Amino acid sequence: MYRIWFVGITFIFFLLLGFGEWKYAPLQKFIFSSGKTSSQEKLREPIAPLFTESGTLPSEYTSFFSNFFISPPKEQTSFFDGISIQRSEIGFEYVVGIMIDNLLSARKGQVGIDESPLVVEAVAEGGITRFLAFFSSRQNTEKVGPIRSARPYFLDFLKPLHGAFVHAGGSDEVLAELRTLRSILDIDDGYFSLENPTFWRDLEYPAPHNLFTSLAEIRRYITSSKDTNSLSVLIENIWNFSRIPLSAEKVLKIRTNFSAPEYIADWVWDEERESFVRSQESSSLDISVQNLVVMEARMWPIPDDPKGRMKMENIGTGNILFFQNGSFIRGTWKKSSRDAQIQFFDLDKNPISFLAGKTWIAILDDLQKLSFL
Repeated sequence: MYRIWFVGITFIFFLLLGFGEWKYAPLQKFIFSSGKTSSQEKLREPIAPLFTESGTLPSEYTSFFSNFFISPPKEQTSFFDGISIQRSEIGFEYVVGIMIDNLLSARKGQVGIDESPLVVEAVAEGGITRFLAFFSSRQNTEKVGPIRSARPYFLDFLKPLHGAFVHAGGSDEVLAELRTLRSILDIDDGYFSLENPTFWRDLEYPAPHNLFTSLAEIRRYITSSKDTNSLSVLIENIWNFSRIPLSAEKVLKIRTNFSAPEYIADWVWDEERESFVRSQESSSLDISVQNLVVMEARMWPIPDDPKGRMKMENIGTGNILFFQNGSFIRGTWKKSSRDAQIQFFDLDKNPISFLAGKTWIAILDDLQKLSFL
C-alpha cells in the first residue's frame, strides 16, 4: 500500500514539474531555490548551448522538463559585416586594419584589397590616396599589400573597434601616439627583423612598394604577442545591418575625383552581381561592394611638411552620399570623438542600414568632386 502511495506522489511531483503551466511556476521556483526565499535565491548557471559533433546546432531539440520544441536561431551574423558566420565564431571575432599603398606605380602589386569587408580611402600626401583595409580575424587572405605608412585620421577609424593596426611606419604624429596608445594592437614592420615572417618583401616589385603580410602571419604574431590586452573582440554591430536594400533615386555610375586624373575612381552598378564595381587606372583588382559611402570632410596640407602630408577634420559631422542597390540618398556622418564609432544617418536623422557584405568609404574634401555619369 505504501509503495502505491509513493509511486503516486512521485508521479504527481514530476507531472507538476514537467508539464505544469505557468500557474505551477511558484512551486518550480521554490524547488529550484531549495526552499530559499526570493531575496535569498541565487541565479542558476545558464545551460550551455547544444552542439552536434559537427559544431552546428541541431534543427530542434526538446527541453529537459517538457515536451515543448525549441528552435535555435537559424543563423548567426558577424558584428563586423553582417554576413552569416559559424555560431562558434561569435564573441571571438576581432578586426585587423592594414594600410595599403595606392600610388599609381604600386597598383600592379596591390593584392588582398578585394577581400576586405571594409575599406577607408583618403588622401595621404601630395594628392596620393591610401587605403585602410579592414579584415576579420576569421579570414584567411594569403597576401595583403603593398603595406605603407600610417596617418592619424586613418587610425581614428580603427580605434573604436580596438583591433590590430598593421602599417610600415607613419607620420611623426601618429607614431608618437602609437607608442603610448593602449586601445589597439600596434603591428609596425619597423619593429621586426628580417628573420621574422610577419612581413616580407616581394622582390618582383621595387621598394618601398613591395612589403606584404598575410592574415595567417598576423594571427600568428597576435597569438605569440604579450601585448594582446589592447586587442578586443567585437561585441555589437558596428552599424545597422538589414536584408532590405535601399530603394531610392537610381544611379548607374559614380566618379570620385580625389586629386589628379590618376586618382579618379569610378564605381559602376552591376545588376547581376548586385554591387558597385570599382575601376581605377592601372588597377586590375576586381573590387565590388554592397555599400558605398562618399563622405565630405575638411582637409588641408600640414604647413611646411616636406611630403605634403594632410590634416583632416573627421571629428564632428558632415555630409555624405550613400549608395546601395543601384540607388543613392543624401545624409550625414557623425563622429563624436576619436574613440567613437562613426555613424551615418539619412536626412530624417534615422540611422542608415547597411546590407551584409562589403563597404567602401571614400573621403573627399568637397562632395562637388563626386559626379554621376
